[in-house]
Amino acid sequence: MDDATASETYHDWRVANARLMAKTNSNARTKAVRRVTEDLVYGLVMNLKHIAEDDLDVPGLEDLFHRAVQLDALIQQQRPHYEFAPLFDRGLKFDVETMNFANSEIDPRMQDQPIVKLVVQPRFLKWGNSAGKNYEKGIVLLKGTVD
Repeated sequence: MDDATASETYHDWRVANARLMAKTNSNARTKAVRRVTEDLVYGLVMNLKHIAEDDLDVPGLEDLFHRAVQLDALIQQQRPHYEFAPLFDRGLKFDVETMNFANSEIDPRMQDQPIVKLVVQPRFLKWGNSAGKNYEKGIVLLKGTVD
């Protein structure tokens, strides 16, 4: 099996599982997602409360994260693979000319580039097409913003 066929097979499996999970709308899954989003928001609030000027809107954050999980479930059902990148910015360097991120330990050309302090908005990428082909080709749907 060549790389392209292996990639297509993997994404067929990914889409089939996401669609199957979407069909099984069980209370247990809904409760699990709610519990995980509550735990995530609690951890986030604990880390941000010392820099927040006002009280953080915990119910609003929980709803936002719950909606993000629902959006991810919809996106995972699509044949193209969508990706936010980078999700973690520690140690990454940003090339302002190419708008790419790289690890300077792996790519020596990135030695002189600035280190990313904060990913304000990750870029949103799409790999492959609606026919489930060409996963090696990606396009940027939304450019990222860094500080």
